[in-house]
Amino acid sequence: MNLRVLFRHAGVLLLMAILLVGYGEFAAGSQALKGKKQSESREVASIIQEPCDTTVEVLWGGHGLAQSWKQPPNYPFINMAFQMPLDHGGSLEYVAVVLYESGSSGTPDPDIYVWLSDGTFPLDSNPPSEAIAEFHLDYTDILWFPDNTTVQAYPLGIVFEPGELFHVGVSHAFEPGDTLALMSDAGNLESDRASGWNGSAWESYEPYEIGIHAAICPFGWQPTYTMECGPRVGFATPGDPPSDLYYVHIRSILGYDETVTLSLLSVDPAADINATFTPNGEPCPYSSDVTVAVDGEVPYGDYVLMFQAVGGDEQTKTCDVTLRVQPPYDEAEVDFYHGMQRGTNYGAVASIESAQNFLWYANNYLFDGAFLIAGSDPDHMALDVYDCEHWGWTPAEHMDVYYDSDYDANIAYANLFSETIPGEHDSLFVVGIMQDCVDFSIKINIHYNPGETSIPQLYAGLFEDWDVGDHSGNWVEMDTIHNLMYLYDAADSSIVMGSMNAPFYDHLMHSMIAVHILREIRPNEGFCDSVAGWYGLDSLFVLMTNPRPRYRPPNWFTSYPSDFALLMAAPPFSLNPGEEHIEIWIDFGRNLDDGMTWQQWYHKVLKYVGFYRGDVDSPAPGGQVVDISDVIYLTNYLFKTGLPPCPYPDQGDVNADYQVDLGDLVYLINYLYRGG
Repeated sequence: MNLRVLFRHAGVLLLMAILLVGYGEFAAGSQALKGKKQSESREVASIIQEPCDTTVEVLWGGHGLAQSWKQPPNYPFINMAFQMPLDHGGSLEYVAVVLYESGSSGTPDPDIYVWLSDGTFPLDSNPPSEAIAEFHLDYTDILWFPDNTTVQAYPLGIVFEPGELFHVGVSHAFEPGDTLALMSDAGNLESDRASGWNGSAWESYEPYEIGIHAAICPFGWQPTYTMECGPRVGFATPGDPPSDLYYVHIRSILGYDETVTLSLLSVDPAADINATFTPNGEPCPYSSDVTVAVDGEVPYGDYVLMFQAVGGDEQTKTCDVTLRVQPPYDEAEVDFYHGMQRGTNYGAVASIESAQNFLWYANNYLFDGAFLIAGSDPDHMALDVYDCEHWGWTPAEHMDVYYDSDYDANIAYANLFSETIPGEHDSLFVVGIMQDCVDFSIKINIHYNPGETSIPQLYAGLFEDWDVGDHSGNWVEMDTIHNLMYLYDAADSSIVMGSMNAPFYDHLMHSMIAVHILREIRPNEGFCDSVAGWYGLDSLFVLMTNPRPRYRPPNWFTSYPSDFALLMAAPPFSLNPGEEHIEIWIDFGRNLDDGMTWQQWYHKVLKYVGFYRGDVDSPAPGGQVVDISDVIYLTNYLFKTGLPPCPYPDQGDVNADYQVDLGDLVYLINYLYRGG
């Protein structure tokens, strides 16, 4: 579609700016009051429903395999990793934990989880998403140290293969004031506590040995091969072409070399999802790529895919993975004459993933940038800064990248909607101009309310981290009158990289902030972690919504060099039903030794994107003024054989009627000489 037509659909004013550029519950023993199970996710050679009739093997805690991470709200979830012996498998008979009464507080009801491991932590932590069993105990059922609190697991028929790794962890609901103090030990239950209540908080001592034990009923049979699949989570979009998302490794035991046939056993919940395996039906051992196809009508959500392997000796094994069916998140590089930028359909621009991004005059690249929308709460912020997960906007379609010969520009277009503000529908354009005289890119963000109710108090912002030269030694300057911010190259003060908000509504920015990365972003690194909380979004939300330019004298940056980024937020706006709001942002690289003043430079830039109309005769840096020479120039163009207005004929459309004619000449004369 021609840019002129495209942007008229987006709004009349936009044209002026851009035309020129299932678990089940059951009883499980006297203390295992509730168990959750995915029995089909485990290979069970012979399900054991009765207590072990041979001597059990106790896999003691205390072998240096304890692990810990934080769960909401920042409490540690301590667990023990166990590994089965390499020479035989077995079923899980019972689990024992050692709890310290005086180190606990309140009346916590413990939850004990058993889950598998692929070498990474579970996707979430309460409960672990990989859990194959959960045992819930009432507070009155706890047997405090020196006794063990034991839950019987044998009714579940959980079978582990030789060498298989699994985890056992203890948690509870974290009612205010409730804590559980877990014991550590070296296999003899006589060592000190691993965590405890200090009178005001629950402290974790990051133990290497903790009091969790797993009892195994060993099998006399020998499996002939093992099956492993991964990664634990794959991503697909409905209707997209099939893609390789997973792998299956078939490994032999005891020299087994018969064929093993793979298949997709089940999809939970049921959906039109298919998988093919390449290769398949090969002699053991081998590895297979798993290609997944998702029908276009499959709803968004998580699906458990159960893969099955059947050996020539009729041994059957299964493993499962999660398929996250999601909107079409993708990205594309937009080429410029001097470089490129990465445009995405989840709001971000540019990334460290391409080292040449935005490499123009400068000797480094834009690390990352993102379009932000602050609503009534900090959740609605389209953010991919530092490779966070996509948050705030959901793509309505795949990103469209195309070249428009009328304007010699590469354009990336994304159409997306809000997850948290009902009715909002946004569009994003990243325009890369291929002319050698242009050292900037144009980014247009359109916010539209197709709903039936108003959307109040939105803030549109742009966050960009220009790592020019030494990222730990750059400093910031800003021009609040012209909505302009830039970072200096730490090694060459003549090189700057920055951003500018085009004066589309002739407004000043609501806030312009030199963001101190170490103080305002890095302390909140958990903002990329949905478990720890979106603290970084909170901090950016506060910076955007508080009206202020943050001035600091240049010697502050040079005396205390650090890592800075730029943040600009436009004044708040509301979207009534059917209304749209447009923001135009300009990224640029500039050599300050180019012979222009800042005024001459931004005049050239803003003229290129549709401002300073009427200045039709000034291709040279020093000619930015509207005067009698423009009247003569426009007269020659309209009625003689003169050249068209620069840089495009539309520069002469001073009365904004989408054509250049006598009406514009009259309008210009009235403006210059008759008080028009």
